[in-house]
Amino acid sequence: MTDNPIAPDPNPATAGAPAAAADTSPVPAPLTEQVVASAAAVPAAETAAPAAAEVPAAPAADPAKAAEPSVSETPSLLESLTTDKKPVDPTQAPAVDPAAKPGEQPNPEAPAVAPTYQAFEMPEGLVANSEKMEAYTGVLGKYGISQEAGQELVNLHADAMKAYAEQTLRDQHKTFNETRQKWANEVRADPELGGSGHQTAMTAIARMRDLLVSEKDMPAFNEFLRITGAGDHPQFLKLLHKVAGYFDEPPLPPPNPRPPKDIGKAPSTRMRDLYNKSAS
Repeated sequence: MTDNPIAPDPNPATAGAPAAAADTSPVPAPLTEQVVASAAAVPAAETAAPAAAEVPAAPAADPAKAAEPSVSETPSLLESLTTDKKPVDPTQAPAVDPAAKPGEQPNPEAPAVAPTYQAFEMPEGLVANSEKMEAYTGVLGKYGISQEAGQELVNLHADAMKAYAEQTLRDQHKTFNETRQKWANEVRADPELGGSGHQTAMTAIARMRDLLVSEKDMPAFNEFLRITGAGDHPQFLKLLHKVAGYFDEPPLPPPNPRPPKDIGKAPSTRMRDLYNKSAS
């Protein structure tokens, strides 16, 4: 549009006068002229600022910036993330208390509630010790092990103890048999019981055993020999061999023997009667 805006009339008396009569065109005035004309109708006293109150002009505000909302100084979630931080390890994350309310932070100083356990089933051959089981359940609770896992550990322990007992028994039998064999070899090499007179010495020992042990006690005596290994020990066999020497030797004469009463006297019978008596 090339029409220039009409300046307002400085005379307040004629400010609201209608347009000139020469303008008889039926075409309405342009919009800009209507706006200027309405502005001219405002009294100059209202539009002019008082001279006494001179206020320094404020810098013109940028319309684009004035339309922008205020920006919060709280960093956003994306701004708070930095690439130099290490990723959080899930295993090191603090445990979440299931009883805590949503949005409530767990108290790190609050003591953890220890789990409770039912009585574990003891395998055959094992008896639970109250003090040991209390210490065992304490370890389970410390690491948060379940009841089922604790029972499996008890079963594994029972299997290990059973295998240990069986192996220990085998080792004991092996050692005992080797010890008995060692004693038997010492008997055969002994100068008193072994060598060429070994069978004779063992026969005398067996005779003393039969003499001192009754027939009804013989099974228990033989069990004693097997369990203790005394039947192969050199010292026990030497004891019975010495006892056989006391029984086999002739008895000693009594001390201070007295002569018979008829010593030095003629026999009361004839020699022929003596021979006939011995023959009968």
